[in-house]
Amino acid sequence: MTDWQSSPTSSSAPTTPSWTVRRWSRALSVDIEHRTSQRVTPRLQAFTDVSNRLAYAQARQRELETVLRQWDRVDDLAAAEDRLRAERDSVRAEFERLENAIETRRRGILDELNAEFSRAIRSIGVPSIETTQIHPTNYLPMLNGKPFHKASRGGGIITATQIAYWTSILCVVVTRGDTYYPSFLLIDSPRMALNSATDISAALYRRLRDLASALPGKLQLIVADNQLPDSVQRDFAELDFDYDRPTVATVDHPGPAAVETIENCDDLP
Repeated sequence: MTDWQSSPTSSSAPTTPSWTVRRWSRALSVDIEHRTSQRVTPRLQAFTDVSNRLAYAQARQRELETVLRQWDRVDDLAAAEDRLRAERDSVRAEFERLENAIETRRRGILDELNAEFSRAIRSIGVPSIETTQIHPTNYLPMLNGKPFHKASRGGGIITATQIAYWTSILCVVVTRGDTYYPSFLLIDSPRMALNSATDISAALYRRLRDLASALPGKLQLIVADNQLPDSVQRDFAELDFDYDRPTVATVDHPGPAAVETIENCDDLP
């Protein structure tokens, strides 16, 4: 008799309980986390730290390069300052040297003018003059400590002083030969102001003669006057102008009173 109720058999493999799987999973996670914390995380942290240090170093490098450029600029400015200071000191020294040279030259010329002016006043014989001087700043003549136009109201003394002054300047200029002052003097009617002072007139013309003869060919003197003193007539090249010999030779002078007045002109409106 066959037993149909025998226990069933299974051909499948045995299964693992779920709690075991969960235990293994937790263990694996712990192991991964442990290994990660021991190996990966420190490396990542080290990389982050190195990156941060590199970024700081690069920023610091740029900052220091900026500072170095600034110091280079400071050095350049300091060098430029030293150079400009040296140039300024050189220019200042040259300026002082030139100022001293100008002052020395001015004093020398002024001394020569004073000596020549005093000699001219004495040679012409200007009366009542005790002291003479060329003013040190405006370079005008002074008589007895006063400006020449205040020292005397007489026209003769003023005229004689002016001629003595201008001939003194001309004499110093031509004698020195180192200025651009023109070596030319034109005098208009000196005897008109001197009137009867014949001695001064003669002395004045002798002064002009002596100046011209002492410096021949270096200056030109022209005197426009009505008549020369007798004592010096032969010392001057004299040009006379009258109706027969007009100043402009190509223009004939009509002669005394030969003038057509405006009211006699018919072509006037």
